[in-house]
Amino acid sequence: MIDVSSNQDEPGVEYEIEIAVKVEGATVAYQVVGESMMPVYRPDTVVICRAHTPNVDSLLGRELAVGTKEHGRMLKTVHAGSKPGLYDLESFNAKLMRDVEVVWAARIAAIIPADEWRILERKAQVREQLKKPSQRQRRASV
Repeated sequence: MIDVSSNQDEPGVEYEIEIAVKVEGATVAYQVVGESMMPVYRPDTVVICRAHTPNVDSLLGRELAVGTKEHGRMLKTVHAGSKPGLYDLESFNAKLMRDVEVVWAARIAAIIPADEWRILERKAQVREQLKKPSQRQRRASV
């Protein structure tokens, strides 16, 4: 499962990440929460995706980030379902989900392993702490 506690589609809830590798067209990143996708994705792995598209048919057979009405966001391999507009979602370590309505899909552009992501987070925190207080990013209270 992908963390759904914050929805990047909501106005005003936006996060920006900076990575060492340039990924053209990447627009959204998701951080894996929990161990349900091990051993493929460990907790805290960051998956960088291209823009969401409602055109799922052109992406069949690929591992994608998908959004569904009933199950939220997930990383799955997407296959055609029994009817147009429905898809079978193949998991890494769980039962196949049959005939799911997928609202959007996004191609995976890059994967940052959890250990590497923690290093990037620490570096960003150190850089932020070294700035003058007036130059630091203001953080919204939750």
